[in-house]
Amino acid sequence: MVRCTWVIDRCTPVCGQVYVAVYDYTAGDDDEVSFVEGDRITDTEVIDDGWMYGRVQRTGEHGMLPANYVEPVSE
Repeated sequence: MVRCTWVIDRCTPVCGQVYVAVYDYTAGDDDEVSFVEGDRITDTEVIDDGWMYGRVQRTGEHGMLPANYVEPVSE
């Protein structure tokens, strides 16, 4: 499922695939988000081969996360 929303602080639309976390991750920097296995990640945007932006649906936090810790949800 692809959702598009406006991110106010970035003034641009963010569209993306919904992902689910397959591992727990603890943020290492202020611009990263923490999540646990099973969390849904929305409002995603791939930024390079290993990282992406996204919003953790459970917490509402938005930031960078490692792309290899999540996989696309097929609905």
